[in-house]
Amino acid sequence: NTPPTPAKRGARSVLLMATLALVVVLLALVGSRGISIVEYGKAVPSAGDGFDGVVVLGGPSTLFSNARTVSTFSYCAVQRQSAALFVEWINEQRGGIYIGTARYAVRFVFVDDASDAVQTSSAMDFAISQLGVQFAFGGYSSSLTDVAADVAESRHTLLLSAGAGSDRIFTSHNNTFGLVQ
Repeated sequence: NTPPTPAKRGARSVLLMATLALVVVLLALVGSRGISIVEYGKAVPSAGDGFDGVVVLGGPSTLFSNARTVSTFSYCAVQRQSAALFVEWINEQRGGIYIGTARYAVRFVFVDDASDAVQTSSAMDFAISQLGVQFAFGGYSSSLTDVAADVAESRHTLLLSAGAGSDRIFTSHNNTFGLVQ
């Protein structure tokens, strides 16, 4: 592998700055409603970028660390970092996702679950109904993912559970699958 050229490093810096600006704007827009969101990727394709649309993935995640959320926060942070790397790789290096002859950018949207079951349910519902999440991701912990899977199931949305191990999540929800560890 060759190191990125200065132009590519500059483009990545611009992309990172734009992403951070988008996160700040989203937090400002929804903060007054008590909902915190972190987003990675393109919200809407630009005219000249060649994308035909955007595939939206996301769901609940513990966005802030405090005494009550410390056990889930670090795992959720790793999941979000992985999502950010995936979005950059798929959109910038691979040119998006091809479905038939159409090319789609990828966007991840995470809504704060505060490591709480009631908030997880609200966060998943908000992600699907208001933010356009088409493929859901469960956060960390079996109990929270089970709640998220209930909402995803009721909304007929496929959910990937990457941070839960309880068999019940997979046996009681038809639209939920996990990763083998």
